[in-house]
Amino acid sequence: SLVNKSFLQRRAEDGRFNVHELLRQYAADQRRQADPEGRVDLAHCREFARLVFKETGGTSSSLLTERLAVEPDNIRRAWAYAVDHGLAEELGKLAPGIIMLGLAEGSHHKLLLENAWQSLQRSGLPDTHPHMMRRALDL
Repeated sequence: SLVNKSFLQRRAEDGRFNVHELLRQYAADQRRQADPEGRVDLAHCREFARLVFKETGGTSSSLLTERLAVEPDNIRRAWAYAVDHGLAEELGKLAPGIIMLGLAEGSHHKLLLENAWQSLQRSGLPDTHPHMMRRALDL
Protein backbone atom coordinates (compact mmCIF):
# COMPACT_ATOMS: atom_id res chain seq x y z
CA SER A 1 0.00 0.00 0.00
CA LEU A 2 2.81 2.45 0.88
CA VAL A 3 4.64 1.53 -2.34
CA ASN A 4 1.47 2.15 -4.35
CA LYS A 5 1.18 5.60 -2.72
CA SER A 6 4.88 6.30 -3.49
CA PHE A 7 5.83 6.65 0.18
CA LEU A 8 8.26 3.73 -0.24
CA GLN A 9 10.27 2.44 -3.18
CA ARG A 10 11.27 -1.22 -3.31
CA ARG A 11 14.85 -1.86 -4.43
CA ALA A 12 15.01 -4.52 -7.10
CA GLU A 13 18.49 -5.75 -6.14
CA ASP A 14 17.65 -6.84 -2.59
CA GLY A 15 13.93 -6.29 -2.00
CA ARG A 16 14.51 -3.70 0.73
CA PHE A 17 12.65 -0.41 0.83
CA ASN A 18 13.80 3.19 0.46
CA VAL A 19 11.94 6.08 2.04
CA HIS A 20 11.85 9.46 0.35
CA GLU A 21 14.20 11.86 2.18
CA LEU A 22 11.46 14.39 3.02
CA LEU A 23 9.32 11.64 4.53
CA ARG A 24 12.36 10.35 6.46
CA GLN A 25 13.00 13.84 7.86
CA TYR A 26 9.35 14.25 8.83
CA ALA A 27 9.29 10.86 10.56
CA ALA A 28 12.53 11.67 12.42
CA ASP A 29 11.03 14.94 13.65
CA GLN A 30 7.88 13.15 14.80
CA ARG A 31 10.00 10.50 16.55
CA ARG A 32 12.02 13.18 18.37
CA GLN A 33 8.83 14.85 19.57
CA ALA A 34 7.32 11.56 20.73
CA ASP A 35 10.58 10.35 22.34
CA PRO A 36 12.50 13.39 23.65
CA GLU A 37 14.70 11.17 25.85
CA GLY A 38 15.99 9.34 22.76
CA ARG A 39 15.11 5.81 23.90
CA VAL A 40 14.43 4.71 20.32
CA ASP A 41 17.79 6.04 19.09
CA LEU A 42 19.62 4.34 21.97
CA ALA A 43 17.82 1.05 21.26
CA HIS A 44 18.72 1.36 17.56
CA CYS A 45 22.36 2.02 18.43
CA ARG A 46 22.54 -0.96 20.78
CA GLU A 47 20.80 -3.29 18.33
CA PHE A 48 23.22 -2.48 15.52
CA ALA A 49 26.19 -2.67 17.89
CA ARG A 50 24.98 -6.15 18.84
CA LEU A 51 24.54 -7.11 15.17
CA VAL A 52 28.00 -5.88 14.14
CA PHE A 53 29.64 -7.63 17.08
CA LYS A 54 27.77 -10.86 16.31
CA GLU A 55 28.77 -10.71 12.63
CA THR A 56 32.43 -9.79 13.22
CA GLY A 57 33.24 -11.40 16.55
CA GLY A 58 34.71 -8.03 17.53
CA THR A 59 37.47 -8.05 14.92
CA SER A 60 37.60 -6.37 11.54
CA SER A 61 38.62 -7.94 8.29
CA SER A 62 38.91 -6.62 4.78
CA LEU A 63 35.67 -8.39 3.76
CA LEU A 64 32.29 -7.03 4.74
CA THR A 65 29.81 -9.77 5.64
CA GLU A 66 26.69 -10.06 3.53
CA ARG A 67 24.48 -9.19 6.49
CA LEU A 68 26.41 -5.99 7.25
CA ALA A 69 26.75 -4.98 3.59
CA VAL A 70 23.01 -4.21 3.44
CA GLU A 71 23.08 -2.07 6.60
CA PRO A 72 25.60 0.75 5.98
CA ASP A 73 23.16 3.56 6.80
CA ASN A 74 22.02 1.89 10.02
CA ILE A 75 25.59 1.15 11.09
CA ARG A 76 26.65 4.76 10.41
CA ARG A 77 23.61 6.10 12.27
CA ALA A 78 24.36 3.87 15.26
CA TRP A 79 28.01 4.95 15.14
CA ALA A 80 27.10 8.64 15.06
CA TYR A 81 24.77 8.23 18.03
CA ALA A 82 27.42 6.34 20.01
CA VAL A 83 30.03 9.02 19.24
CA ASP A 84 27.64 11.86 20.13
CA HIS A 85 26.81 10.20 23.46
CA GLY A 86 30.25 8.78 24.33
CA LEU A 87 29.01 5.18 24.48
CA ALA A 88 32.24 3.22 24.89
CA GLU A 89 30.77 -0.28 24.79
CA GLU A 90 28.71 0.41 21.69
CA LEU A 91 31.65 2.09 19.92
CA GLY A 92 33.77 -0.95 20.70
CA LYS A 93 31.19 -3.25 19.14
CA LEU A 94 30.56 -1.02 16.12
CA ALA A 95 34.20 -0.23 15.28
CA PRO A 96 34.86 -3.41 13.24
CA GLY A 97 31.81 -2.64 11.11
CA ILE A 98 32.91 0.96 10.55
CA ILE A 99 36.39 -0.23 9.58
CA MET A 100 35.00 -2.85 7.21
CA LEU A 101 32.58 -0.35 5.63
CA GLY A 102 35.44 2.10 5.15
CA LEU A 103 37.60 -0.52 3.50
CA ALA A 104 34.78 -1.74 1.27
CA GLU A 105 33.86 1.78 0.15
CA GLY A 106 37.35 3.25 0.04
CA SER A 107 36.38 5.91 2.57
CA HIS A 108 38.39 7.27 5.47
CA HIS A 109 37.35 5.24 8.50
CA LYS A 110 40.41 6.50 10.41
CA LEU A 111 38.74 9.90 10.83
CA LEU A 112 35.63 8.22 12.26
CA LEU A 113 37.78 6.26 14.70
CA GLU A 114 39.60 9.45 15.67
CA ASN A 115 36.23 11.11 16.39
CA ALA A 116 35.26 8.15 18.57
CA TRP A 117 38.55 8.41 20.46
CA GLN A 118 37.94 12.10 21.13
CA SER A 119 34.36 11.42 22.20
CA LEU A 120 35.52 8.84 24.72
CA GLN A 121 38.16 11.23 26.03
CA ARG A 122 35.52 13.96 26.45
CA SER A 123 33.29 11.52 28.34
CA GLY A 124 36.11 11.11 30.85
CA LEU A 125 37.38 7.61 30.08
CA PRO A 126 41.05 7.29 31.04
CA ASP A 127 43.50 6.26 28.32
CA THR A 128 44.03 2.98 30.20
CA HIS A 129 40.35 1.97 29.91
CA PRO A 130 40.01 -1.18 27.70
CA HIS A 131 37.76 0.60 25.19
CA MET A 132 40.25 3.46 24.86
CA MET A 133 43.14 1.04 24.39
CA ARG A 134 41.17 -0.86 21.75
CA ARG A 135 40.41 2.37 19.83
CA ALA A 136 44.11 3.28 20.00
CA LEU A 137 44.95 -0.06 18.36
CA ASP A 138 42.40 0.58 15.59
CA LEU A 139 43.92 4.01 14.88
